[in-house]
Amino acid sequence: MKKLLFLPLFAALALLAACSDDDDNITPPAPEQHVTSVDYYGVLAVGDITDTVRCTVVYNNAAKVADITVCGMRFSDKMPAVDMRMAGIICSATSTDIVFAPSATVIPEVSVSAAPGAPSQPGVSNPQYAMTGLAGSIKDKTMEFSAAMPMGEVSFHGTVVPLFTGSMNVLAAGEEKPFTMDDVLCEVELEDGGVLANLFIYGAKFAEGMPVKVDIKLPGVSCRHFNDGYSIAVSDSLVPLVRMGAADFVPMPVFTFTKVSGEVRDAGLLYFDASMTRGLFSYEGERFIKIIKSGL
Repeated sequence: MKKLLFLPLFAALALLAACSDDDDNITPPAPEQHVTSVDYYGVLAVGDITDTVRCTVVYNNAAKVADITVCGMRFSDKMPAVDMRMAGIICSATSTDIVFAPSATVIPEVSVSAAPGAPSQPGVSNPQYAMTGLAGSIKDKTMEFSAAMPMGEVSFHGTVVPLFTGSMNVLAAGEEKPFTMDDVLCEVELEDGGVLANLFIYGAKFAEGMPVKVDIKLPGVSCRHFNDGYSIAVSDSLVPLVRMGAADFVPMPVFTFTKVSGEVRDAGLLYFDASMTRGLFSYEGERFIKIIKSGL
């Protein structure tokens, strides 16, 4: 009877021994993969031509590659703006930096820049825009790169376009109780050396029963910088640009703003209060980085 009692124990020990042998051959799990997209806003120089552009970097942390798209490039004042996508740039990364490995030749995909609100067009590989010696880096909130092109040296230096997600509380004109909208995206686009900004509010409603959401652009918002951020303010009447669906932004006096007061903090926070002809609202949000894929 005692021999029978020991049989399960022997079986368990044998199983543990087998598992121990297998452990030596176990491949550790691959690190979690994230593909993120971050927009940078800054100055692009091509030869003697300089322009303010948006640059989008899509980075795959597992493959250590990046796609860089420069939106609104021009090589002369007479040519239409184009978007250029440099795909598969090899990178090295540390805990704080991403460095673009120098590339011998990069043939970008080129497309005519889409109008505001219109879908972007697919690019076509174009050897006429070939880049050689492309190198650069992303550090903290800045991104830069340089390369040689047939039309001259090209360089870019920009900072993160602050995109925030948060809650907006709205007290519509004539109503007694406010309502809240969650997951509202806002964007602050600095220009003129950071003295002014364009403030975007995406998917807004200014009455609970409003049938459609709108995108709002407040151009020329005043900025004042301090140690850990900057203030944003509108003190006079400002007619915003409004977009519904895929239409272009157009002036909309019915949504005239009379005051905006808020701050953007380096810690990744945005908050502001605003008054307009349709009521009062306040916004609080945190910096938002678009994660395209995760856990692959």
